[in-house]
Amino acid sequence: MLLLLEGKVQLHNLNLIQKDEQWLRRELKATGYFRLEDVFYATVRDTDHSLKVDNG
Repeated sequence: MLLLLEGKVQLHNLNLIQKDEQWLRRELKATGYFRLEDVFYATVRDTDHSLKVDNG
């Protein structure tokens, strides 16, 4: 599920998995991304909420 596209948080999708923007920011920091603008897209698995990040 898409959570971040070109630095813009997809709040509706975050709500669907019962997470918030703070959770997303923590997860991104854990993978070495400190600014949303540095991320082209971020997706999450529905089953285990593992994050996949691509900076384009």
